[in-house]
Amino acid sequence: MNTLILSELETIKWLLVGVLFLLSVISIYYVISIIHTVRFRKSEIEEGVRNIFVSDCHRHEDSGDYEALYQLAWKRNSDYPHDTTALWFLGIAHYRKKQWGQALTVFRELQTLDSAWQKYTVEEYVEEIKENLTGPRTTSNK
Repeated sequence: MNTLILSELETIKWLLVGVLFLLSVISIYYVISIIHTVRFRKSEIEEGVRNIFVSDCHRHEDSGDYEALYQLAWKRNSDYPHDTTALWFLGIAHYRKKQWGQALTVFRELQTLDSAWQKYTVEEYVEEIKENLTGPRTTSNK
């Protein structure tokens, strides 16, 4: 009789070990799944936050609230120092506030980080800022 009880206890022990093993595998699967989802969604979330930032910047620029634009761009630039879009709006805020020196500094930094900005828009602003700082270029006719 004792052998029968010991045999049944041994069977129960291995059933419990199997259940614990399955629970461990399921738990590990869910943890890995959560980690994968978080990593995958992180870029989507960051893109959404960036889109909200751009939308807010355009809204402030369109309404003429250049101080709010500056604050928003400055905060984003502080949080993400290499975000060229934040630098763009920071430069635009300085430009709209007629802070030519600061705008020129920011636009130059933007050109250094990503030369594509120069090709499309920044150079026009840089030239206009230079004119505002030094006056329009004059051509002499001799």
